[in-house]
Amino acid sequence: MPSKRIAIVLIGLAGATGCSRKTTAPPPPDPSAELRSLADEYFDQVYFRYAPSNGTADGFHQYDAQLEDYSRAAVDRETADLKRFEEKFDAIPASIPAEFPPAHSFSWSAPSPLPMIVCAR
Repeated sequence: MPSKRIAIVLIGLAGATGCSRKTTAPPPPDPSAELRSLADEYFDQVYFRYAPSNGTADGFHQYDAQLEDYSRAAVDRETADLKRFEEKFDAIPASIPAEFPPAHSFSWSAPSPLPMIVCAR
């Protein structure tokens, strides 16, 4: 009998402590991490895809056997991808680059149809 009482008490305590735990809200997203992730996506999905020679020059050898495609269809796809990523980058607050440590600060410029992200050291 005492073992039944102990078991009932233990089950009751386990249930009570399990139910009383407060769930904490997930931490807010890190804007710096979001920017880094988006930049990685941009280079993988747009920049090196449409400029594979630059990918090879930057040491990404998966682009070694590829050349740029300047056909009308490829230019239209690139334009659509650039517009899609422009919207994604516009959604990130402009103050984020200032929050990066000095070794990882970025300057933003778009002197050509391809937006450029330059890492300042």
